[in-house]
Amino acid sequence: MVKQWLKAGYVDGGIKHETDAGTPQGGIISPLLANIALHGMEDCLSISHKQATYRTIRKRVPYTIVRYADDFVVLTLTRELAEAARDKLREWLQARGLDLSEEKTRIVNLSEGFDFLGFNIREWATTRKTRGKVLLTKPSKDSVHALKKRLSAEWEQLRGHNAGKVVKRINPIVRGWANYFRIGASSETFQAVDHHNHICAMRWIKRTHPKKSVTWRTDQYFGMFHSGSHDKWVFGVKKTGFHLVKAAWISIRRHVKVKGYASPDDSSLKKYWDTRREAGGQLDRFTSRIASKQNYACPICGQALLNGEELHRHHLIRDVTDSARNNPKNIRIIHLMCHQQIHSPKYLAKAMKKGLLV
Repeated sequence: MVKQWLKAGYVDGGIKHETDAGTPQGGIISPLLANIALHGMEDCLSISHKQATYRTIRKRVPYTIVRYADDFVVLTLTRELAEAARDKLREWLQARGLDLSEEKTRIVNLSEGFDFLGFNIREWATTRKTRGKVLLTKPSKDSVHALKKRLSAEWEQLRGHNAGKVVKRINPIVRGWANYFRIGASSETFQAVDHHNHICAMRWIKRTHPKKSVTWRTDQYFGMFHSGSHDKWVFGVKKTGFHLVKAAWISIRRHVKVKGYASPDDSSLKKYWDTRREAGGQLDRFTSRIASKQNYACPICGQALLNGEELHRHHLIRDVTDSARNNPKNIRIIHLMCHQQIHSPKYLAKAMKKGLLV
């Protein structure tokens, strides 16, 4: 089925084009294909998720594998076992026309640490009396460097724009990055990111108002915008209260593993996944309150809101005052594609005929 689908071609502008080879570089279908191709890798290493206790796993199965699409890590107790796992996987992959990357494949001790999916996993010495070592998962240096570089570039491009435009551009970057890394030991890193963002803000203000005093710049752009916080160094617009979010405001939430082989596509586990999504804290307080009233489902397609798609706020009545427009009763949280569908001419025409309010 996958082979037929890959060779089915595509239609653009009413003209069918044949598919010669491969898939687009970085295409969204690549992770799915990788999961299909690598399904069964656990069986290759005789890993079973049915063993109940940690002791049982250590006795019977010396390996643990963590995989995300085509990136994976095998954890074991000794270097000899690690080399054996590498050889088994290389043979298993060759049967599928694949091979391990020589550049990325390496065997390391946890005391050295390694990077995986943007995180650095490493065992650190600790002064605690109960344990001599502790395993910490932190944002990797490359991830932090890439974020700082992007923030600097964004602030540079925003020269000449007003503060509202700055906040609108920077906030999604900081919030999205922090929400991804909030599952690790990221508190110190979040503070470092906020410090970098503050330096960028100070530089932007100085370039925007080169002839103004430091006191004037501070009074104009900084204040205690964040409710419940006494931090007076928050960049924002005093007329509207629109302000930059700080990564340090994003609370750390440890990742909880999915039970067994539970799948979001299993209708009998709907309650389990709804509860899991609610506890995930992926939304800000205002959005979460509205989503909760919707039972964390999109009112247009009926699917779960937190399924990886971009979310939008849809206003039932648009031509009203700002206070009424932004009233929670006037807002629905929906998927991006559903929002585009609502505002399409065909959908609007049908809604008008049926007397629906959109």
